[in-house]
This record gives sequence, C-alpha cells and structure tokens, in this order.
Amino acid sequence: MKNLKIGMALVFCMGMGLLSCTSNTSKNSNVDTTANTPIDSGSNINANDNTDFELTPGVAAGKTKINEDTEEVFKVLGKPDSSDAAMQKMVAFWFNEQDDIKHSTSIYAVRDTGEMPKARVQQIRVTSPKFKTQNGIGVSSSLDEIKKAYSIHKIQSFKTVNNQLDVWDSNDGIAFEIGNEKECTAVIIHKKGEELKGTYLPLR
Repeated sequence: MKNLKIGMALVFCMGMGLLSCTSNTSKNSNVDTTANTPIDSGSNINANDNTDFELTPGVAAGKTKINEDTEEVFKVLGKPDSSDAAMQKMVAFWFNEQDDIKHSTSIYAVRDTGEMPKARVQQIRVTSPKFKTQNGIGVSSSLDEIKKAYSIHKIQSFKTVNNQLDVWDSNDGIAFEIGNEKECTAVIIHKKGEELKGTYLPLR
C-alpha cells in the first residue's frame, strides 16, 4: 500500500511538470523572436525601388535608357510637364515635389534620319537625391566622394541665379554638376566612351 501511494505521488509530480512545460511553451509563443532571426535586407524593399532610382553610367537613369525611343519613355514616365523641339532635337521635363523641393528628370533626344525616324534619348539628367549608382553616388554626394568612385575631369563651368556650377565628366557615361558647396546638384547619364556634349536645346 505504501509503495502504491509513493507511485501515485510520482505520477502526479511528473504530470504537473509536463503541464508546466506546456504552459511555458504556450506563453513564449507570443514573444518577439525576430532579434534572433537572420534578416533578409531586401525582404522589406519593393523590388521596383532598386530599378526606378538606379543610375547606371552609360546605360540608364531609373527606367529611362540611353538610345531609347522617346515614345517608350513617355509610356513609362507619362506626358512631360514641359517640352520643346527644334531641328530634329527635343527636350522633355518631368517635375516632382520632394521635401518641399521641386526636382526634375529631363531628357535630351535626337531624331533619327530615315523613312520612319524616331527620337532617341541621348542624355538623361536627374536632380532628385533618390537616384543613386550601385556604389551610392548621386545628388548630394561630395566632389571628393565622386572622385573616389569615378575618374572625372571638369569640362564646363556656368553660372545660375544663385550658384556657380562646374560640370565634371567621366568616360564611363556619367557626369556631375557640382555647386558652390562642392556637392552634386544633378547627375547626367550619357553615352559611354564619349565626353558629355552640349545640347542644342537647354536640358536644365
């Protein structure tokens, strides 16, 4: 009889221990364990963000590409907010507000010759700091940072109402407008292997 009581007591204790473990597991299921979970740095980033604002020297600014038919550009960016055309050349501008500052994307295009000529993009200029190269260079980058990333040389200087701008170019197909503070105020994508050329119509 004594042995039976001891056995029942052991079974009771084991049952309580099991119940306690189950209870703890249930409570812990609501605890945030993300701190111990590896994070995929791109899992919360819209895949389009990387392409919409990526500067690729000699190739593209976002989804606008060098040598692209302007009709295709309009399909993506929509109708330009402003445009001008003359002598088989065209410029078009799109504006957007960001942090109470008006930024622009503009293109310079030249029309092909032939029976069915198309106006093709030769230069793309952007002023929004959202646009970045893969190595993080863009508007607001310092001249020193740009020089570390690209081999550049100054090709032009001009004055605006409030600024003195120097244009620094790279044969990689990317140029930078540098203001008084020695920071980039605009980036221009153009054909690789060529020096940035003047445009027949103003691009800014």
